[in-house]
Amino acid sequence: EFTVTSVSGGTNLITIRNGAIAVTEASCPDHYCMKRGFCDSGTDIVCLPNRLVIRFTAEQEIDAIIG
Repeated sequence: EFTVTSVSGGTNLITIRNGAIAVTEASCPDHYCMKRGFCDSGTDIVCLPNRLVIRFTAEQEIDAIIG
């Protein structure tokens, strides 16, 4: 879990579990972002009041490991 804070001070608690991601707490008034539940693909998770977008992209391979 980690918290994302917007420039305006709004917050979203992001939870990752079993390869899926969800907004589990939000300071926005409508909580639409929380209604998406846990997702591992598909449509973006968006919280417009807090200016948060979680976008799903194709799986990527590791090019290199440094260190």
